[in-house]
Amino acid sequence: MEYICEKCGKLVTEKYGSGRFCSRACANSRIHNEEQKLNISKGVIKHYKSINKPISSDEKICPICGKKYYTNNKTCSKECGQKYRIQITGIKEETRLKLSQQVQKRIKNGTHNGWKTRNIESYAEKFFKKVLENNNIKYEFNKPILKNDLDIKENGCYFLDFALSNKIDLEIDGKQHKIKERQEHDKIRDERLKNKGWKVYRIEWKSLPKNNEYIKEEINKFLEWYIKNK
Repeated sequence: MEYICEKCGKLVTEKYGSGRFCSRACANSRIHNEEQKLNISKGVIKHYKSINKPISSDEKICPICGKKYYTNNKTCSKECGQKYRIQITGIKEETRLKLSQQVQKRIKNGTHNGWKTRNIESYAEKFFKKVLENNNIKYEFNKPILKNDLDIKENGCYFLDFALSNKIDLEIDGKQHKIKERQEHDKIRDERLKNKGWKVYRIEWKSLPKNNEYIKEEINKFLEWYIKNK
């Protein structure tokens, strides 16, 4: 018996699942309406609870499209996830894929350990948390600022590495901030924040211990600047 995939139109002779699709990829990429998406989310929550696997049952709002969803993901869908990554990194999807391919090659030959997810704090972030705490500077880590609150007619938000008092944004820039697309994104981002009264201070991170003196000097510069601007 022959089956036609509802997603790609491919003709197959072997039945996959219900027979509506030719593969898991096509089955997973089909378009759902909002009611179907909500039912799927609730079904996933019910299943995870039955196997005692932690998952958020709280209603969330997608930072990209504003729709409600219930999973532990950052966004409601794969499409919004791609837009979210662009907002976070400032890197277009095409560029991100090229960089990812380069990284995969380096991982295979042992010259790269792979990217860390945003949910995992980098060493630089942990280091500067200690710096701020040791200097009795209160902060809000990874603070989201809605673009709508900056009078920008766009969905989504910017994330501040360390939001300090008096609307000070301390950013710790890794190597990714040297990419041209990221630099352009940072410039636009900082101008938008400054237009709403934020003061942005950026420190270029360099690995320790070989850059101990550089980091010490940057910390002292920042602390002097902070005292004047807090």
